[in-house]
Amino acid sequence: MKSLFLTGIIALLLTTGSAVAQKKAEVDNGTRLTVVRTEKTTGRNREIHFTITNISGVAVDFSLFTQLNSGSWNVTHHLDLAAGATYEDVSGFTGVTGKYIIYSAPHSDWASFPFPFEINKIIAANPAVVQTGNITAAPAPGAPATTAGATAGASPAVTAPVTPNPASNTPASPPPTKDN
Repeated sequence: MKSLFLTGIIALLLTTGSAVAQKKAEVDNGTRLTVVRTEKTTGRNREIHFTITNISGVAVDFSLFTQLNSGSWNVTHHLDLAAGATYEDVSGFTGVTGKYIIYSAPHSDWASFPFPFEINKIIAANPAVVQTGNITAAPAPGAPATTAGATAGASPAVTAPVTPNPASNTPASPPPTKDN
C-alpha cells in the first residue's frame, strides 16, 4: 500500500512539471527570417519557390504554410535552421494561390507550431498574418535573378491576359468533311 501511495505522489509530481505551458511559435514578419518568393511557369505547371534565410543570431525552427486553391494549407516544417543559413521550398502544386504564413521560434525554445487545419481560424482572428508579397518570374537561364521580398498585405504581380485576335481564329480552309 505504501508503494502505491509513493507511486501516486511521483506521478503527480511528474505531471505537474509537464503541465507548464509550452512556448508557442509566433508569426514571423521578418524578425528572424526573410522570405523571398519567385515563380517559374513551365507550360501549365506553376512553381513557387520560397527561399527562407535565417537573419537572427540563433538557430530557428519554422513552419511555412502555403495556401492551395481549395482553401486548404500545405505545411513545410523545418527544424534547426542555423544562423545565416538558407532553405528553399519549392511548391510544385498547380493550385497554389501564392499566399503564405510563416511561424518561427528559436530552436532552443522547442516551441509548438499551429496545425494546417488551425490556420483559417488564425486568419479569421487576424487577417494581417497572411502574406502574399511580390511574385517575380524566374529569370531565363544564365540571366541574373531578380526577386522581391515579401511584405504583409501586398498583392502579387499580375500580368494582363492575352486577348486572342478574332481574325486568327478563323480557319484558313473549310473543315474536312466526313466521308460515308
